[in-house]
Amino acid sequence: MVLKASTTEFRILIPVFNPPIGLFRTLFSLRDDQQLARVIIIDDGSTNGFATRIASEFPEVSVIKGDGSLWWCGAMRLGMEYALKQNADVVVWLNHDCIPALGTIDRLVCVASKDGHGAVSAWCRSAEAPDFPVNPGFRNFKEISVDELNNSETVTVDGLNGNCVAISSAAIRAVGLPDADKHPHYGDGPYTYRLHKAGFRNTVCTSALAFLEREYDRCVSITWRCAFWNVPLTTKLSYYFLSKKSKFHWSIKYHDVVAFRGFPLAPIAYLGAMARAFGEIVVGHKRRKTMSRDRRLELVCREYEGKFPQDGMIRSLTHLENDEV
Repeated sequence: MVLKASTTEFRILIPVFNPPIGLFRTLFSLRDDQQLARVIIIDDGSTNGFATRIASEFPEVSVIKGDGSLWWCGAMRLGMEYALKQNADVVVWLNHDCIPALGTIDRLVCVASKDGHGAVSAWCRSAEAPDFPVNPGFRNFKEISVDELNNSETVTVDGLNGNCVAISSAAIRAVGLPDADKHPHYGDGPYTYRLHKAGFRNTVCTSALAFLEREYDRCVSITWRCAFWNVPLTTKLSYYFLSKKSKFHWSIKYHDVVAFRGFPLAPIAYLGAMARAFGEIVVGHKRRKTMSRDRRLELVCREYEGKFPQDGMIRSLTHLENDEV
């Protein structure tokens, strides 16, 4: 049975910057689910002209313009402010590369609108391999086991990953908006954890499914990513250590490991993680220079054999060869 959220006022927030074609697959799925009129795209200074197609093919969609400084968390914060001013009862976070199954948004909104609920997540799968589950959240800073998710309709958690999440506006007003200065990216876990600490219930609705494109990018090691990414070594180092999109950016890593997770030896662990990442980048770049493509594919497929389907992994690595990150 598909729950309907027709009596609940909600908005769907999609942050973008020069989005790829996957955004339109997400919008087509929302059209099929009769949700387009609730969509708000927060465009953080895109230059690829996608807004023209949005206006032509999806006139129901609202677009908020940013200046390029918002990043994920700042874009969500701006969209949440906008949705609250429109008196939304529930706000839905949706990444542009995430395609909800029919009925998923309604199901999440129905649960999030109940008293005492904070954030409610879909259980995401890989779009390339739907049987490959993606971790939706954490408890005690540990991933939720697949067995627990398979055996329950709803699973209570401390924090959630922000791919496809409905959040009660009452909870947002109680704890405030996300901190985009500390967490320009990767602010989903810290923010939903704030909801949990404030006494709101965070859950995963395991029957609400969504499908993530290029999920393998987050599964393959830095070494193998750098072994296929066709850019200079300096570009790779800059991306991993200077970009606010990278977890290895020193400020983001500090606020994640030290301020959010509160590990007592976090500064030492942080330096160690940075050193390991540097070594993985250099090793991966060397492999690209010294190994043939066929040999690299043979080795990476051997390393990840049985962990997830190889076809999707190879497609993701091919995107990297074309400098698509």
